[in-house]
Amino acid sequence: MGLLEFSKLPINTLVGADWKTFKAITGGREIDKPWRKKYFLTKAVCRILSVLTPLQERRYRKQLADQQLENAPVFILRHWRSGTTFVHNVLSCDQHFASCTTY
Repeated sequence: MGLLEFSKLPINTLVGADWKTFKAITGGREIDKPWRKKYFLTKAVCRILSVLTPLQERRYRKQLADQQLENAPVFILRHWRSGTTFVHNVLSCDQHFASCTTY
């Protein structure tokens, strides 16, 4: 996958948020003109994903419940600008690791 420049993507990382969170974060805020296209595209994708979430839950809940993890998961959490995206990108280049993405 390689390293991504998130600032150049047509959507914001909020696209991974559920609809309630997206509305809470963006509600009542004015979006500056240069960012409106990115905002509306992010909003549309976020809304579509939120509508599809119950379908995904029904389809995969049983399959996921029956799976046993061979190793304990590792969560990398840190303050923003501390290198977590870099660590994620490095680990995602190795086939022995799996990772979730916002997109």
